Amino acid sequence: MSDTPDLRVLLQRIGTELAAQAQVAEAIGELVPLLPELNEPMQARAQSIDALAQHLDELSRLLDRLAPLAPEDAVMPGVIEAVRLSDLLIRLKGGREATAAESGSVDFF
Repeated sequence: MSDTPDLRVLLQRIGTELAAQAQVAEAIGELVPLLPELNEPMQARAQSIDALAQHLDELSRLLDRLAPLAPEDAVMPGVIEAVRLSDLLIRLKGGREATAAESGSVDFF
């Protein structure tokens, strides 16, 4: 596992992460109609879940298009260490694929 992936790979992996989170937001949005009647402010918040899913998906698509345009073998040493979530950092470094959060897996900071 490389500690510092090149920029193309990093952009692709970030895109994959955004796509996975878009799916999570979409799944949460599907639960909203199952909630008991919500007051008006809560309805607006609940509807924002759909917008969140759409934005994450669009950002993922953008990164998928940007990644191939990055200079070959461009490396940005130290940048990836800004990521504070350990599982995300491992995935961005190429340790494993993006999936839904594992039960009991949480980082507090």
